[in-house]
Amino acid sequence: MRNAESYFRHQQNLVLFLYHLFKKLDISIRIKHLIILYNRMKTLIVEDNFASRRLLESHLKDYGACQSTATGEEAVVLVEQHMDSGDPFDLICLDIMMPGMNGQEVLRRIREIEKAHGIRSGYEATIIMTTALDDIKSVKNAYFDLCNGYLVKPITRKKLLDEIRKFSLIP
Repeated sequence: MRNAESYFRHQQNLVLFLYHLFKKLDISIRIKHLIILYNRMKTLIVEDNFASRRLLESHLKDYGACQSTATGEEAVVLVEQHMDSGDPFDLICLDIMMPGMNGQEVLRRIREIEKAHGIRSGYEATIIMTTALDDIKSVKNAYFDLCNGYLVKPITRKKLLDEIRKFSLIP
């Protein structure tokens, strides 16, 4: 067991080294996604509905660590904390309609945090907006605010994983 743990720690260190090297050299975004695959995807789920939150967690748990929150305010704090610690989220599933800070405001704040931390285009978190709304205005507003994808509820496992595969975050 000790040899396995040592090997795993060595592999994690190698992945982190390669990530920072590629980041400095501005190598292809595809390489970043390969590193995410190797290092396991870190996901934040922002959803005020408990059942929807748990469903998304169950769909994504096999691909890496999942953290979830029911509020936009807490999501912004979590993103900031992870950025400050050098361990940012790879994927954020973000509900548009939430009490308090709505998803589009959270999206704007996340992109501001990434910009303030010097995250360049192509290296930011992949953000997929989730909503029960199926109107073109919500879709246009979400894309204007720089989300990467948009899913209408109910969200099936297949629909979610197919959307994530578009961004090469999972095989």
